[in-house]
Amino acid sequence: DIKEGMRINADKAFYNRTDLTSVTFSNKVAKIGESAFEGCEKLTNIDVPDSMRIINDRAFSGCGSLTSVIIPDGVTSIGANAFSDCVKLASVTIGKGVKTIEESTFSGCSNLTSVNMNAVTKISSYAFQDCIGLESVNIPSTVTSIGDAFKGCVSLSNIVVDEGNVIFNSIDGNLYKQVEYVGMTLIQYAVGKADTQFTIPDGVVSIYQYAFDGSENLTSITISSSVTRISGIKGCYNLSTILVEGDDAAYKSVDGVLYSKSGTTLVLYPMGKKDTQFTVSDDVTYIDAVAFNDCKNLTSITIGKKVNDIGSGTFSGCANLQNIKVAYGNAYYTSVDGNLYTKQWNKL
Repeated sequence: DIKEGMRINADKAFYNRTDLTSVTFSNKVAKIGESAFEGCEKLTNIDVPDSMRIINDRAFSGCGSLTSVIIPDGVTSIGANAFSDCVKLASVTIGKGVKTIEESTFSGCSNLTSVNMNAVTKISSYAFQDCIGLESVNIPSTVTSIGDAFKGCVSLSNIVVDEGNVIFNSIDGNLYKQVEYVGMTLIQYAVGKADTQFTIPDGVVSIYQYAFDGSENLTSITISSSVTRISGIKGCYNLSTILVEGDDAAYKSVDGVLYSKSGTTLVLYPMGKKDTQFTVSDDVTYIDAVAFNDCKNLTSITIGKKVNDIGSGTFSGCANLQNIKVAYGNAYYTSVDGNLYTKQWNKL
């Protein structure tokens, strides 16, 4: 038992104590120090009292036998990584006093299946990263900010948002953010869905670049006519086709590759497309900075003769790219031994 006067507020107070199996706190204890119980791998039970106010960073990180946690309403702060890598943690109830779930608070909790967030207003990036057992999550009406919180949650197939939330909403289990007078942004596609095709709903104006990160089943995405801004589609490694819906759309698709409506910008080449060679059309003048990111199947790319600008890092992650050619007549770029240079020879 942790009694009044014990230095539980000290950092690493019981760090790596592998003999601890259960902890009961005195109702006078108000703070748990940083890494206080980190690495207590046999700890199966913690009884957090109503007197508790602060649970610091990494307080219970790596407590691999902990199965459930109930945070009382008196707690106002839970630190980053506080329960990270608690691999048997299945259920979490967060009291009404906690307003922010910090970065990586529950990251690596691979058996987590149930989360009750009560009055949380902010879910930070990586808060639930790699919680591979999490299939459904409920976002309360109080939440006003969500970072890249569910990265690596490969089983997540349903995101539900409370109807009272005025900022976020859910359509078919996917997460959107509503921007007043602008429209919706697709924030998070539920990457655990079994669907191979997905159409962006009407009313969505932009797509967050990591919205599809981790989706293993999607092979085709259709962009609706309302979408006017795409900052990339990251981590959707089996995506082989991007289509566009509607004649008045801001984009067009040619052979499954996404271009601006005019055809002068190559916006995105699907990273899962099976072709090993690709030639940029002569209409293209600009290649977006994320256009060819992680296109691991491509071994050869030919730059069209009108291309005069290529975004920095556009070939990042093209692990098998061996040859970059430049079409005859291009005034801005040249190729030597398969490497791409500006014609001023001042930039590779």
